[in-house]
Amino acid sequence: MAFYLLGTITVFIPALQVLIIDQTQPYATLPSAAYHSALNCGNAAGPLLSSVLIGAGYGYLSSTWVGFALAVTALVIYVLGKTYWRRM
Repeated sequence: MAFYLLGTITVFIPALQVLIIDQTQPYATLPSAAYHSALNCGNAAGPLLSSVLIGAGYGYLSSTWVGFALAVTALVIYVLGKTYWRRM
């Protein structure tokens, strides 16, 4: 199951990048840079929040809950964005 999810995520990121470039032509540079910046922020937020919780004494299992919370937050943002996009 983990290999399936890893493969899905690996394919999803470049596909989303291509979608952003296609939808924002001829001004694709700024949205593309913002997308990469958001990915980097997400990659930094997980370890940061996990280390804060581990340092506060919640144990190593708290990093799993941080990952779950960030994934749910990303899913909610995706659904809201998709709903907004369909209304346009």
